[in-house]
Amino acid sequence: SQRLLARQAKTSSLSAALPGMLAALRDDDPPVRLNAAPLFYLPDPFPPEIARRLAGILGEDEPLSAALMGPLSTQAEKSAEVAGVLREALGGAGRAKAWIAMALWTTDMEAATRHLVAALDRGTPFVRAQAALAVTETLPKPAEVEAALVRRLRDTDFDARLAALRALANLRCPGAVIPDAALVLAADEPAAVRTAAAYCLGKVRDRRDEAVAPLLAAIGDADPQVRYAVVLALGWLDEHAAEAAPALAAIAAKPAEGSDLRQAAAVSLGRIQVWSDAVRDALFAMLADDDAWVRRQAADAVRSLTFYTPRILDAPGPVVDALRAVLAARPDGHDASSICDALGRFGPAAAPAEDVLRVQFEKEGYVRTAAAFALCSIHRDAAEPHPALAVLVEALAGDDRFRVTQFLRHLGPAAAPAVPALMRALEDAHAGAGAIQALGAVGPAAKGAVPALRRIAGGDGDPRVKELAAEALGKIEPR
Repeated sequence: SQRLLARQAKTSSLSAALPGMLAALRDDDPPVRLNAAPLFYLPDPFPPEIARRLAGILGEDEPLSAALMGPLSTQAEKSAEVAGVLREALGGAGRAKAWIAMALWTTDMEAATRHLVAALDRGTPFVRAQAALAVTETLPKPAEVEAALVRRLRDTDFDARLAALRALANLRCPGAVIPDAALVLAADEPAAVRTAAAYCLGKVRDRRDEAVAPLLAAIGDADPQVRYAVVLALGWLDEHAAEAAPALAAIAAKPAEGSDLRQAAAVSLGRIQVWSDAVRDALFAMLADDDAWVRRQAADAVRSLTFYTPRILDAPGPVVDALRAVLAARPDGHDASSICDALGRFGPAAAPAEDVLRVQFEKEGYVRTAAAFALCSIHRDAAEPHPALAVLVEALAGDDRFRVTQFLRHLGPAAAPAVPALMRALEDAHAGAGAIQALGAVGPAAKGAVPALRRIAGGDGDPRVKELAAEALGKIEPR
């Protein structure tokens, strides 16, 4: 009968199905009630009276109330009338308010906030957990909601505690979370809770230095899931976690740690901006590994370090030799594109690898594009552009066009022949911002793009894109 109702509800027979759908929500059998709730995921807005009927059910049966949150929230986003009905219901009696606030959260955060905070602080354990889940995917969150989530880290209910940690980890949470999250990470908690605590510590937006010590203390956790989260979280703290470099390098260097954990360590090493003997040796060991994914993450880490750690560029010879050796020994590995990309970051210093790069340039797809970038980078100071630049210009129309704009940005003035193609990419939603950056890096030779960049800088678009356009204009027309 519920399958019949579902078919009716999603066709022109909604009016015929509604009485049965509403009756099923009042059935004596709990599974019948719960299975009826998804029937209200309808493609079109339903009448406000239906929203009023559903709001009247909220609070009577907690699992059913949770099941109705999705349909009501979806309808509130589709229909101002449904949202209005829910706002009116917030002024009514007690138990339903928390659930109505959850349903309204993504549509009218201002109206829902006070009631959600009350639900987080004073609801039943089930309500507290559901309230934390309701706010998990929304960014940013009001300060009072953040504070209520932090308080839930001391909740006696496992589900509420876990949901609050996940909600906080989903945003750059306040540094105030560090003491409680650190206690959870160090406590005898289930692995899922400790994992969420680690992710939470990695996402703090202030007092980031204070998050390093509790994460380092847990880097030897017995649970692989927790260790993986700790290693990634240290990388999210960027340069604030510089003191973690030796521990991360030790993990990256040991095959016994396993492929996934070593890859996570390489990702984090690429972010914390430290180039030391230990980091170098660990990444070289990964580049020589039999696992192509391990080699790929090591190459990506090297590439990232060239952006943030000039020291790696001071003595490029050993790094270039290590990268070249990978391409020479395994020319067909699926890490080849990452190796080519990393070599391109060293510019003319990557000349010893030109022979293996030419082999990759004869291939198809992204590896050819990455090899073209590396070859152009090696010859970026030549009087004439390298023939491989034509491949990058052509790739500006492909699926990897944003990354190609970053290649051209790195080439700087040597990418001048690509200016017309970059100008065409300015209106591309995916690659437009990268094209702006690349044009700025070209400098005065990109003066033909000035009118378009002025329109973007003075328009009403994304503030960050406007800022990039203004920066590019300053480089093209320096005062």
